[in-house]
Amino acid sequence: MYQVTFLNRGFLDINPFEYGEEKCEKNHEYGPNYRNNYLIHYVISGEGIFEHGGKTYNLSKGDCFFIKPNEIVHYKADEKNPWHYTWIGFSAHKKLHKKLDRDVIYDCGFESVFDEMRKILDMERGKEDYLCGCIWKLLSLIKTDEESAFDYVEQAKAYINAEYSHDLKIHELSRYLNLDRTYFSALFKQKTGKSPQQYLIETRLSRAAELITKFNFSPTVAASSVGYSDLFSFSRMFKRHFGVSPSEYKKQYREHSLFSCE
Repeated sequence: MYQVTFLNRGFLDINPFEYGEEKCEKNHEYGPNYRNNYLIHYVISGEGIFEHGGKTYNLSKGDCFFIKPNEIVHYKADEKNPWHYTWIGFSAHKKLHKKLDRDVIYDCGFESVFDEMRKILDMERGKEDYLCGCIWKLLSLIKTDEESAFDYVEQAKAYINAEYSHDLKIHELSRYLNLDRTYFSALFKQKTGKSPQQYLIETRLSRAAELITKFNFSPTVAASSVGYSDLFSFSRMFKRHFGVSPSEYKKQYREHSLFSCE
């Protein structure tokens, strides 16, 4: 085990105060107890449990757990495969508390950042400054619920924009995002004001309108190009959305174009 402590340099947002690493003995435990600052532990190998707020989390390689100021926690190494972990302790400005308000992150992807932190063991100066940069990197990898929701919706929109011409089903999209379909649909509508199905239909129809007008595609070819195998169904959806049939839409576009050129 090693542990390095640091002076409080009075930085504005983040002040590192402790960095360490430990290969724990079987059943080695801490708590129930509390800490005065934030600590993020990253599990390098092995297994253990983390307890907070009446919940128990079973953790292993690649997972991390968060200790928040003045909250009672307990954690314990596994009896057969005790964990080896590293940690960083720091104080944080209140604007960062929302990012840090969590218990665990499974398969967190923090390994490279904690590897970078080890460089302080060979540094004579600037350790606190260097660790601040590392902590900011960690925070960039942590997403709030709001940021995660935004990412899911943006991923879904990108997927629809790329795959709308195929026989795309919403349940396939939710499975691609690893989300429950009902939850995904509610999340998408909350963020966009439209259901995923409505967004898919509007994407197809907008692209079809562009193909019909700007590229002079026939309604039949435009329909098949955007994922409609049935021309009747396409025409019905097109008229419902634009108020006119595909042929009439094309005619109006041409008349408008001619008028604009006069």
